[in-house]
Amino acid sequence: MKRYMNAALLYAVLAMAGGVFYREFTKFTGFTAKTTLSVIHTHYFMLGMAVFLLLLLLEKNFSFGEHFSIPVRIGSRIGRYYYIEQKKHTGKGLQKILSMNYQHFTETLEKKRVEIISNDVKIYTGRVCARAFGQLTVITDIAVPQPISIMEDNTDGDD
Repeated sequence: MKRYMNAALLYAVLAMAGGVFYREFTKFTGFTAKTTLSVIHTHYFMLGMAVFLLLLLLEKNFSFGEHFSIPVRIGSRIGRYYYIEQKKHTGKGLQKILSMNYQHFTETLEKKRVEIISNDVKIYTGRVCARAFGQLTVITDIAVPQPISIMEDNTDGDD
């Protein structure tokens, strides 16, 4: 429910900022013709804030979030650019780099509470490239346990 409230608040702030920007920008530039900036304010209020407030009320009354969730995320994400670089490494140096990368990968799995059952991955270096071959067997929960209640049968059985 907090996600929906935060999303509604974010859309309300964006709607107010869009309305102020439209008013001040058109006043500053002396623009008097029709523009699509004029609908930003109402669209963000109605399509953003009002929809998420409606979802909040539905969640509160019907608890539909227990069965499925709306894919809304508010937060930050770090984007990184990756560049391909061709470097020459010795066989041992390349194997050490790849081993460190693979160790980082398995540590990340353990931090995510993924249990590693067996790990027989080996890193092979050739003249042109290096590869990791083997099998990594893991166990992880795919569902979150939910408490259930079993209702008693109060019928007499005299049907």
